[in-house]
Amino acid sequence: MSVQDLRVSEPSLNSVAAGLELAERAIGAIRGGASVRIDLSAALRMTPSFANALVMSMLDALGVAAFNDRVTMTTGSDLVREAWQKAIERYERGVRLSTQHRNGA
Repeated sequence: MSVQDLRVSEPSLNSVAAGLELAERAIGAIRGGASVRIDLSAALRMTPSFANALVMSMLDALGVAAFNDRVTMTTGSDLVREAWQKAIERYERGVRLSTQHRNGA
């Protein structure tokens, strides 16, 4: 299985739209048979909005097992690592993006 590297060069990750765009790139690569390595080593901070858009979109589209098996994230920033992990925890508690609510739920 190939690995596709997705690198982000911005020091501050704070745009929902950018989080969704990165998630779409990752989801496309995984559906194409690759694993993805998301390189956030240039980022010093990640807002909850960006983290939720990125992580929750991938979890919703791929499922937890595929996410855990096929997505890795690298960063040197504790703040980015914490934002990533908190987005996973929110998803596990049932929190969803407004676009992920189905049937008016």
